[in-house]
Amino acid sequence: PTSGAWIGQKSGGDLTKIDVTITEYSPEYPGYYEIEVTGSSDDRDGFYERLPKSKNYDNYPVFRKKQIDGRDYVLYLHSRGEWQISYGTSSAQGFARSSPKGLPSPELSKSWEVWGSSWETSKAFKILPINPVYPTSCTVSYQGHKKDINDKLQKLNILGNYTKHSNTHDNVPVYQKDRSVLKLFRVSMGYWIISSSLVDSKGILFQESNGSPTPLKNKPWILT
Repeated sequence: PTSGAWIGQKSGGDLTKIDVTITEYSPEYPGYYEIEVTGSSDDRDGFYERLPKSKNYDNYPVFRKKQIDGRDYVLYLHSRGEWQISYGTSSAQGFARSSPKGLPSPELSKSWEVWGSSWETSKAFKILPINPVYPTSCTVSYQGHKKDINDKLQKLNILGNYTKHSNTHDNVPVYQKDRSVLKLFRVSMGYWIISSSLVDSKGILFQESNGSPTPLKNKPWILT
């Protein structure tokens, strides 16, 4: 279809010519969307990872945020025309929805509505496309001044350089400490941890990263 004069039908049944502008748009969906509701500790905040093409809904990609209780949140284009966050694609009503309807990607939305006792426009709701870039190596260091923590980190041999390994875990790269069995990786519930075993869930050092594809710069790490 092209822009120009189109023929439309009035409510009374008469035909009329109207000028229509058609703009081509080919969406390029990211690997993740980060959702943030400013001033909220809502567990729907966080990083939504794009699922394989086989999990598409009506030919549009679905993005998922895993939850510890197994009730994962998904972001997808509902058949009504709005992008929606809900417990799966079979939910009749979600927790958040985009406006206006009919947009091919969620970041094009001018506003978002959040469900409380009714739908209300939220100025605090933000969505950001994320395509992570993974360096070939990274350095783990301690910038604090507590001697007991520094001594423990040194004793456990945590500090130092970690090189990206050929293996992946939870769909993201694994980094291994040089001349050590320690690894830096993401576990299935969205934490980044340092551990000697890929089957560990907390490790000796972990960050509650909320599903981030990379460790977060503004989040503390917890020494177990």
